[in-house]
Formats: sequence, C-alpha cells, structure tokens
Amino acid sequence: QAAMEGYEVVTMEQAAPRADIFVTATGNVDVITIEHMRAMKDGGVNRISLGVQSFDDGILKSTGRLHSSRDARDAIQAIRTAGFASVSIDLIYRYPGSTLKKWEETLMTAAALGVDAYQLYRLRIVPHGAKPGAIKKMYDTSPELFPPLEAIYLMKELGLLISARDGYRE
Repeated sequence: QAAMEGYEVVTMEQAAPRADIFVTATGNVDVITIEHMRAMKDGGVNRISLGVQSFDDGILKSTGRLHSSRDARDAIQAIRTAGFASVSIDLIYRYPGSTLKKWEETLMTAAALGVDAYQLYRLRIVPHGAKPGAIKKMYDTSPELFPPLEAIYLMKELGLLISARDGYRE
C-alpha cells in the first residue's frame, strides 16, 4: 500500500478517455499492422512504444533484427494511421559497425518522422540468460567491429545534443 501512495489506480476503461494517463503498449516493428493498432486503440491503449533500434539497414541486418528501416517507417505510419497521437521509439547506439555518422542519421530520421519521444540506449554486451547471445559472441570473436570507447561517449553526447536541439529531453 505504501508503494502506491500518491498514485491513482484506474482501470483501462477509466484511463482511455483521460489525457493525463498514458496506457502504453510496446511492440516490435515486424508485428505492427494497422489492424492490430486499431484493436489496441479500441482496447484503451493510447501510446505505442516501438523497438526500432536503428534506421540503418546494415546495422539492423548484422544484429539479426527482423525489420528494415523502411519497415520501421511504415510501422510508425501505421500507428499514426490507427489514430495514436503518442508514439515513442527505442534507439540503440554502440552496435557493431556503427559510426557517429550512422548514429546521427538515425537520430535525424527519428526527428524527421515526428515521433513524440525516443529513448536512447547504449548497447550492453552481456550474456543473454544462460546463452551468450549473438551480440556477445560477435564481440568475443570480433571486438574491432564495435565502436571504441571514445566513439561511444561521443554517440551519447551527440544523442543528447540532437535531442535537446529538436525539443526532446532525456
């Protein structure tokens, strides 16, 4: 009970018509359709968070993502077409093959698409559960494919600068 102090607990039906409450659904680009988005909206969801990760097709392919940059753009359009006023996306820097230029292009694309928010995450190279995972295996065998520490710091700073310039905040 003490943990809920200061919070209002409401049902989906109570939350849906209220502008001060976000009911967020998170999805992967490759499963977004207008029909699914309309069903979510009808069910009371009023914000979609999308795992875009990058707008660079080479990075998406090399990291095993099932979507392309075009797919991500289409998904954002489908979300908007379904009537969602609030769309946020997740972007990740430090992928193998990423550069400051590629990261800047991803950030600029996100801003140009008019998403309402984006979250910037640094790729963490850790085992995935009991398995090492594809990224960890790639790092262990070819660490030179990943940006050096200085570039990672610059990517973070670039993300903050572009975000601030375009009215986004961390």
